[in-house]
Amino acid sequence: MITMAAYQLSYSRKTELQRYLTLQPDGWYMALLGEQPAAFGGIVNYGLFSYVGMVGVLPTLQHYGLGTFLMEFLLSWAEQHRSPTILLDASDAGVNLYRKLGFVEDDKVLLLSLLEPPVCPAALPANISRLQAHEIPELTAFDTPYFGAERARVFQRLLQEYPNRAFVSRHPSGSITGYLFAQERTLGPWIAQTSTDAENLLLSAFSLSFDTGLPYVLVSPMHQQALTLLQRYGFRQQRQLSHMRLGPSLPRQRTMIYGQASFALG
Repeated sequence: MITMAAYQLSYSRKTELQRYLTLQPDGWYMALLGEQPAAFGGIVNYGLFSYVGMVGVLPTLQHYGLGTFLMEFLLSWAEQHRSPTILLDASDAGVNLYRKLGFVEDDKVLLLSLLEPPVCPAALPANISRLQAHEIPELTAFDTPYFGAERARVFQRLLQEYPNRAFVSRHPSGSITGYLFAQERTLGPWIAQTSTDAENLLLSAFSLSFDTGLPYVLVSPMHQQALTLLQRYGFRQQRQLSHMRLGPSLPRQRTMIYGQASFALG
């Protein structure tokens, strides 16, 4: 209820929240004003960094400092868990709060939505297969240099939720060259070494149906190859957020990430 009201959503995020609670059971909190639930948000610890997400305050209870209170609590949580860097994706309304807490802007994040139903391929491209559970260690090793931290548990959870909606591309030698998870609304996480692999993974995702009918993607505007590909297939920008950091910079390769997992998972 808090997140739906805070973000003016017409749909429930219950499934998404259950996923986050599974991944980080001790990282999600509600702030009360008196006895009334007033704010909500959480954090996922990846070791080298943590990702904050879904921070929101009921519109009728804003301007009481609840957002600041909740964020300070989450930053204390990260310190206790020895997480040196905290990342988040901030709306325009939240940027000033995060700056006051010491965050700086590293990048932007664009939300691009598909506006027209795609043409579904008759079959998967030749170098694409559906991801299997035994491939997750290999996938994790491929992903870590790009994402900046190990996230096998995210892959395990997503594959459990979407057993036939995760795709992997391979070089003729057999090595992984990319992957894509097609969630119920989002294309991501999605990483590829080449635009050809990214396109083949996208075409594979187009063979599926989505809860909203048309999926969206979260991508850095610095990733020009991704923007060119997505725009060619009919995706158009709907929102822009600030990708912000508190703490040391990280050896990540955001310009290889064609789609984030979510605003809360990176």
